[in-house]
Amino acid sequence: MARGIITGLVWLGLDFDEGPFLQSELLPDHVASAEALYANGYLYACDCTREQIDERIKGNDKPGYDGFCRDRNVTRTDVTALRFRVPDEGVTVVHDVIRGDITFTHDSYEDFIVVRSNGVVLYPLANAVDDRSMTITHIIRGEDLLPTTPKQVMMWEALNHCPEVESVAHPQYAHLPMLVNEQRKKLSKRKDPSPSSPTATRGTCPKRSSTTSRSSAGVRVVKKRSCRARH
Repeated sequence: MARGIITGLVWLGLDFDEGPFLQSELLPDHVASAEALYANGYLYACDCTREQIDERIKGNDKPGYDGFCRDRNVTRTDVTALRFRVPDEGVTVVHDVIRGDITFTHDSYEDFIVVRSNGVVLYPLANAVDDRSMTITHIIRGEDLLPTTPKQVMMWEALNHCPEVESVAHPQYAHLPMLVNEQRKKLSKRKDPSPSSPTATRGTCPKRSSTTSRSSAGVRVVKKRSCRARH
């Protein structure tokens, strides 16, 4: 997959000065960040099974986890997961370069799992830690990931308030419209060819392909810049 991404970038004439990076290389940082969040009260242990949760929330207006373990002071064991304590009130605002400020109310998010019972740090935190470690300044991705962005913003801010973690400025976000195939369905990494490959574009020159993609997203390039590639 990394080779395909690099091939597409080269074909489009987009240079990069570092990478690709493997997320597994930063596993110790993921674990350390999770421990810092737990030590400072942003994460809590939960021993609920999926079946128990489903039984408790049956008939509730609000789906998702009900915060049962929030104040139970559950002891961490090999069967407990760690959940992020979403603020009870207020909002998280995502500052999007393309869409402007987007407000998400905290009561629309459950206390989501950050670390599984087997110790695996899940994507939302791992991704935030990677971006912080590499001092990523701009995150440009598909609009389908917009609903998950508040989770990363909340955890980023929580890490900035952990004394043992260096404070890092939030990156700028830009969520682009999705690329679709001939059936108007979201492109699949497994089924559809890469939209930036010469085969997929069927003879379209790289410059035109790049310009069309930027135009559809409302992006205007003022000056060619190098970028960092992360995988």
